[in-house]
Amino acid sequence: KKEYLKQYYSYTNSNKKNIDNLQNNSYILGPGDTLGFKLFDIPELDRPVVILQDSTSSFPLIGTVNIDNLTIKQAEEKLSLLYKKEIIDPVVTIEVIKPRPARITIVGEVQNPGYYSMTLSETSTVVGKTTSISGIPTIVDALKKAGGVTPYANLRNITIRRRLPGKELAFKEAKVDILSLFENGNIEQNLNLFDDDVIKVEKANFSAEEITKVSR
Repeated sequence: KKEYLKQYYSYTNSNKKNIDNLQNNSYILGPGDTLGFKLFDIPELDRPVVILQDSTSSFPLIGTVNIDNLTIKQAEEKLSLLYKKEIIDPVVTIEVIKPRPARITIVGEVQNPGYYSMTLSETSTVVGKTTSISGIPTIVDALKKAGGVTPYANLRNITIRRRLPGKELAFKEAKVDILSLFENGNIEQNLNLFDDDVIKVEKANFSAEEITKVSR
């Protein structure tokens, strides 16, 4: 029990900041996204735009542009610079109309580790268990899709790794305490998931009695 409480109270302010950073991340654009494109005061150019598998999209007047791995704000800024060559003081607005599926890797103490595709609305069956998702997928949704956790999973120590926007391959990560969601309703631990997120469920380092308590 002492070790159990020690792990609970070792949840530091530094890691809480990491969680907040992940939760407040901007959506990163990628192939498969359908966007709504608008140029202020030029409604005839408004149209849906799809990011193709080669990471490019076609825009009126300026042609093919690569906006893959950018946030919406970064993409708007890039497009605005390109439109300045064609239009005086362009105001570009884009929004995600239909996001691509979030492809998530789940490893560690789950029943079926692997690579999963998750959408805003779906029903799937894994090893006889049916799960449904309605809205942006979360860590809990991913754990369910992987068939649940093993009896040895440490739900107080789940690591999520996320890619940063930009062309360089860089990541940041945080540890979340999903057990506090079930015990105290701490919903900030149940992070929304982005494409390419990696979830790792660590193995518990408790006594047999504590393992039983944590895995219920």
